[in-house]
Amino acid sequence: MSLRIRFRGGALAGSTFAFDDDVDRIVIGRDPERCDVVLPPEMTEVGREHLAVKRVLARYRLELNQANLVLLDDVPAHDGQELPEVAHLQLGEDGPRLVLQTIGDETVPPTMTHDEVVPAPDLHDVVEANVRRTRGTRRGVLLTFAVLAVLVGVIVWVVESTGKKVAAVSEEQARVRGMLDETTGELERMADEHRETTGDLHGRLSHVDDQLGAITPDLSGLRDAVAGLGPRMEGLEERVREKAPSLKRWLNRAEPSVYVVMLRDERDVEHSLATAFVVGEDVLATNAHVAEFFERVSPGGNLAPATLFVRSPGEDPRDHEVTGVRIHPGYQVFVDLWGEYRPTGMSPEGRLHLLRPAGAACDVALLEVAEGDGLADPLSIAPRAALASLGAGDVVGLVGYPSEDMSLGGVNLAHPKPTTQIAHVTAVTNFFLAAAGPDERLLVQHSLPVTGGASGSPILDDEGHVVGVLSAGNITLTPFGSRSPSAVLVNFAQRADLIRELVGDEADAAQGPRTLRWRSGIGTLMSLEAAAQKGALGFLERYLEVLERDTGVAPQELGDWTGVVDTQDPNRKWPPYHDETFEIPQKGVYVFFAYGVLGQNVNVAVVHETDDDQVFAKQRTPDWYAAVRLSADGPAKVRIRVTGPPDATFAASVYGF
Repeated sequence: MSLRIRFRGGALAGSTFAFDDDVDRIVIGRDPERCDVVLPPEMTEVGREHLAVKRVLARYRLELNQANLVLLDDVPAHDGQELPEVAHLQLGEDGPRLVLQTIGDETVPPTMTHDEVVPAPDLHDVVEANVRRTRGTRRGVLLTFAVLAVLVGVIVWVVESTGKKVAAVSEEQARVRGMLDETTGELERMADEHRETTGDLHGRLSHVDDQLGAITPDLSGLRDAVAGLGPRMEGLEERVREKAPSLKRWLNRAEPSVYVVMLRDERDVEHSLATAFVVGEDVLATNAHVAEFFERVSPGGNLAPATLFVRSPGEDPRDHEVTGVRIHPGYQVFVDLWGEYRPTGMSPEGRLHLLRPAGAACDVALLEVAEGDGLADPLSIAPRAALASLGAGDVVGLVGYPSEDMSLGGVNLAHPKPTTQIAHVTAVTNFFLAAAGPDERLLVQHSLPVTGGASGSPILDDEGHVVGVLSAGNITLTPFGSRSPSAVLVNFAQRADLIRELVGDEADAAQGPRTLRWRSGIGTLMSLEAAAQKGALGFLERYLEVLERDTGVAPQELGDWTGVVDTQDPNRKWPPYHDETFEIPQKGVYVFFAYGVLGQNVNVAVVHETDDDQVFAKQRTPDWYAAVRLSADGPAKVRIRVTGPPDATFAASVYGF
């Protein structure tokens, strides 16, 4: 009895491994020293020792652990499960697929076949598998628990009943009992004691998910049978929850894989900068704005000579120098787009203020250290379905090294110990805080408290998967130029899909269509140019309305133009300016108006055509718009002078009454 393993698709597509029956145990994973079937190191969906296949009595069984998901025929497998003659496996949520074929010894006659008996998995394994497949909504999870509770109660009732009661249960109820008989080790003990009665009730676990929808209507016929089982079912959900690992446990497990990002300057003084966490062999994840330090410490950078490195936590930490970085391409695209558009808000009094982004978009990067540097185990990125369903109210936790303005510097650099926080997701939106589809909801808003140094911290869900990378927080600027966390606990993280894109070399392909969506999405905000125009023209409209009421004459636009402040006064009597000649046609009241297109402070003066010292009217109020009124006795030729900062673009117009 030998085993053949063949890969379908991916980097090892078509590869085949054969093992004779003298090999009792075959390990599959990415560790070349411990695995018999070795996958590429960058395939981080696969564990270092993902699973083993063990030969037992001429059959092959799976050896699994909770950390590494294995799908058998697209259903989560369980430890000790016997493989069929041809088994289709998948390693991880999006990992490689392979076919395991058991080949019998042709020199020995084949064994007579019997009905397949599948060992019952632990209750925790079944519940965890179903929760993983239905965690898209809380309602789905609760429905799963409710169905399992009722069906377990039915099975207990059936097993404890006399032979006469068992005979009264319908054939359909027997089928349901068989499918759920695998949910607890206690029921397995009872099933062994009553094998003669229940031996035919062991169905395949792979049918459970397909049948759950059909089971619910059948329950209506079982209500009478389970009416007296309320006390038995009380607390079942709580007991199931106790079997699931707590978020606290996952955060503690993650600590060894969360490193301090540090800088050692030319004076050999060490500084903590941020946080990073292991995502693969010799690779850590952090923020793009953290990875930018690599260029700054490189030759020619403003911090050179200096060294960028990461330090592991614990009493005996290890340092790993950063040898290269990979920054998500969307990071600079977003920075440039925001700088060009300059989203702006306007107060009720008409004042403009530039809006702060929720940090930069795609603010993620990878830090590379020397090959074989011995980093801790990588943290797992949440499956795509879990990330798409992440939403407000989900409980999450953070592991990191906040340090800015904290007591004792926040981190003991000699023996680093990360801190943890637990809070909730408050919203998941696009990078403009707008509701969007699952593929665009990449900004995770949360109530985890943050400050400088926590940038790059992993945010974990209650299954121990990384769902986000802390990237920014709402801050308050003090009069002294420092900053402090805002009292409003809404901070920001990048959804972990963006890390997966970098690890899988998919970032460039994904960013193209995303950039197009950003150019549309930023249009939901008001640009600086639009805000400056809106505010200035609103003022002009009110100004002209007052004059129309005072003069009894409707204003008439006599001309408009745009210009750039491009002239320096050699005598410095005037700030930088731009002149346009204008001929006043007749006696009357005239308004000369201008505003800075990009919100720069501009002012207006009406000057004699040839004599700078003869000023007819001017306004120098510090604002981005200005209007002056001039009463003319008759036709005249003047210069309209717009002053402001050099190269400021303005728009101007003239109205007559």
